[in-house]
Amino acid sequence: MKISSLSVLILIIFSNTVFSKPGDLDYILGYGGIALVATNEFFKEKLAPVKPAWKEPNPFDLYFRDHLKSSDSGVYTANTFSDIVLWGMIIPCTFAAPAMSGYRYNEHLLVNMQVFAVTGIIVSTSKYIFARQRPYAFFNTGSGSEKYKDNLSFFSGHSAFAFATATTTSMLLQKKFHNISGLIWSNSLTLAATTGLLRIAADRHYMSDVLTGAVIGTLTAYLIAKNQKGRILEKKNPQKTILFNWSFPL
Repeated sequence: MKISSLSVLILIIFSNTVFSKPGDLDYILGYGGIALVATNEFFKEKLAPVKPAWKEPNPFDLYFRDHLKSSDSGVYTANTFSDIVLWGMIIPCTFAAPAMSGYRYNEHLLVNMQVFAVTGIIVSTSKYIFARQRPYAFFNTGSGSEKYKDNLSFFSGHSAFAFATATTTSMLLQKKFHNISGLIWSNSLTLAATTGLLRIAADRHYMSDVLTGAVIGTLTAYLIAKNQKGRILEKKNPQKTILFNWSFPL
């Protein structure tokens, strides 16, 4: 997972280096943030809290764990599928969606990079500060393979990135495909919600971890995408793309 995360970040940086000419603040927010997130992935084992600061689950989280957690033999499958659904969203939404949106490819891609950078920084910082023990560690179910992640439960990075991806993609595609904007939003949010529920099924997170991740990811993506639509997308080259200008008869 660490290698795949770094690979995606490198691809994003490379793509923007080739195609994009962002301003100074875009470089700082995008490249600086991505570099920080990538560096964190390499040092996470050393930075992760050894002892939990937050252990006891509340009744709300216990209720949903009892109803959504998979069987002991199924938690590994749920964990694997949560990765598959997440990366199945991120890869096409990051690199294919900009070619379909009607905006210039490089500028749409830059917005994606900024959303991922800010989301990653918020997620990592929160995990280290709150040091919440994961459910599998608290209940000693033995479903965690990397011990240093035991106290990185709050909040769910999978959920944050999934909802950030869903929000950014939907916001930047809905103008061109306005006739099916409802379908775009519903499908992307369904995939994001599925990712979060799978994290509970895998006993990696509580419901409050997932809900918080969903809110943070959605708000981060909304604020950045809304700002950049007015600043570097709409004002420069509306309805143009340097790679494709796909349209579908509706």
